[in-house]
Amino acid sequence: MSTVTEIADRAFREHLHPLDDQPVTVTFAAAATREATSWTFDDATLSPEELDLFAPGVVVEADDGELVLVTDVDYDGLVLTVVRGHLGTTAASHTAGSTITAAPLYGRRLVLEAVKDEVVALYPTLRHVGAVEIVTSMDPVEVPSEVVTPTSVLVVDGATLRRARFTFLAVYPPSATGKAIVVDARYEGLTAYINFNGRFARPTYDSDDVYDFGVQREWEAVVAVGAAVKAAAQRHVDQLSAEYLTEQLERDALPADVAHQIREGLRELRAIYLDGARRAQNAESPRGVVYNQVGAH
Repeated sequence: MSTVTEIADRAFREHLHPLDDQPVTVTFAAAATREATSWTFDDATLSPEELDLFAPGVVVEADDGELVLVTDVDYDGLVLTVVRGHLGTTAASHTAGSTITAAPLYGRRLVLEAVKDEVVALYPTLRHVGAVEIVTSMDPVEVPSEVVTPTSVLVVDGATLRRARFTFLAVYPPSATGKAIVVDARYEGLTAYINFNGRFARPTYDSDDVYDFGVQREWEAVVAVGAAVKAAAQRHVDQLSAEYLTEQLERDALPADVAHQIREGLRELRAIYLDGARRAQNAESPRGVVYNQVGAH
């Protein structure tokens, strides 16, 4: 399965940075601490023209999404003098060999956060099919907020796994998540597993594996293209005006509606991927029946 970072890389590779239009990058020649204002880099892969892109006044980006403002460049010693944590990003330590991108078209932090948002946005077209462990009690037991529809409760009764009747409290204010479940009293004090359909929680860290949040491998393409849609839309929202965008497109000999076409094409691709995933999930994992749902008739 893939991490948030790996899906962001996929969004860049497949949708945001065509192979013939890669950004100009260098690598750290030596590690940089969180406080360092001098970044030593390796220019072995650059042409002289590309090296000129690393100049005072240029914003460059580390591979974790930190943006810095270049204030001086020592081209002989290959050292950038930078202002850390530019535009609200967070300063971090960087390892030798990691990348530095000059004037990125799409901010890496934006795409990483878009991937996390897209995991949440899979619901309700798709649903998180998961399980959570509890200890049964005659009192209501809190369940995670992402649980929408419990499909079964399996109680560990000695060496036997028994299906238990339950009541699901979809609105239960005393619980921190606002939800709770009550299992048949005869199984009080036993370990049980609630199988459920529900929402997707948002990953916290770039290193989080999206599978741990309910995302199946075949859905990663949906998340990647959705993140690309969001990044592309955000970039054009950030432009000062439609006139500015039109001038930039005309300068590159592109039709004025190309940005709209790209965004709409990505949205359509996401819709196709998402519909296919929905059909497959409904075929493989039909929605379960909830017993004793509060308010059910």
